[in-house]
Amino acid sequence: MKALLGYQTYVCFPLELALGHLGPLLAATLYTVLTRLGEAGLEALGAALRQGLGTEATERFLAEVRRFSQAAGVRLVGRDGHRAELGWLPPCGMRDCPAWRGQVAGLKTGLPDCPEAEGRPRICLPFWAHGEVVAVGTLFHARPPKPPTAFAAPVLWLSRLTVPLLFPQEAKEKEAPELEVYALGGFRVRYRGRELGPRDFGRRGAYQLFKFLLANKDRAAYLEELAETFFPELPPERARQEVYTLVYRLRKTLPGIVEREGAYYRLHLPEKRFLDFEHFEALMRRADLEEGLAAFKTLRQALELYKGPLFGDDPYGEWAEAERAYLQERALSGLLRLGGLAEALGYKEAAEEAYARALKLEPFLEEAHNRLLALKE
Repeated sequence: MKALLGYQTYVCFPLELALGHLGPLLAATLYTVLTRLGEAGLEALGAALRQGLGTEATERFLAEVRRFSQAAGVRLVGRDGHRAELGWLPPCGMRDCPAWRGQVAGLKTGLPDCPEAEGRPRICLPFWAHGEVVAVGTLFHARPPKPPTAFAAPVLWLSRLTVPLLFPQEAKEKEAPELEVYALGGFRVRYRGRELGPRDFGRRGAYQLFKFLLANKDRAAYLEELAETFFPELPPERARQEVYTLVYRLRKTLPGIVEREGAYYRLHLPEKRFLDFEHFEALMRRADLEEGLAAFKTLRQALELYKGPLFGDDPYGEWAEAERAYLQERALSGLLRLGGLAEALGYKEAAEEAYARALKLEPFLEEAHNRLLALKE
């Protein structure tokens, strides 16, 4: 058959015979290609799960699915109704989708239509673990590939490796953290599985008040201190009234999160919680008591959590400066120690990475600069 450039040759071969001879080779090739594509993502996902970061692991999985499928948006819905999304997707109730019964379904894809689908084309995939469908994944392409189901196979392959990790059997009885806070490098809040933004707090001041209380979670904050911090330009009585309003809004969004003790307010965190900066500090304290390879592993876990300064989205918040500076010092000392341990263990690349990270945090850190130069000689 003549093509635009040169010629293409086709060989006809009986399908049954072809599969018998070529099937194992094709399967091995597909496995090799997909493994190379996904191993970095799987390693990152595993690291997040080892640290107990279920939300981050789910997000990494969605990022891998999106990369694999080149989709504009991907969605994951668990049996419990919990949703996680990345990118843009059309709405979908996903209640009676055939994917819950183990079928690959979609809309305008030539597959069984999902009765809950609304709007533009998409494809829904059943994600299996422990012999049952534990979640449904949705892929949306602004420009559907040809054929529209082209990416179903690699995504299902990836899900076979990752979904059992995201939905372990013992997790059925294990409750997720009621409150999740990610404050290193930015600020994100999840409450009972739902992501919250400034608008969910009614007033941005309530969102800021929550940050303030997190930065001072181990002490009570005096009413006058809050009034002076958040409303320095107002008369004292008016400032106090504004603080009452912010506390009310904060309690409405996160019930029971603030306790009042006379003229003091204290943060009341739920027992089942995950605060990245709290977990970072706990791991750093553990590493202080360890040596050798054990300390190296613990430090790596801790420093993976440190994605930047505390409340990096609010770098000029003076109320967080003391805690921000403390955590950065902990991270810098941890990176220097990690580099030293890596050198002692013969992990040259890990040592270089640790010193380079330290210099990104503090460009004039002479010790990190000298050690990095010595490694490159």
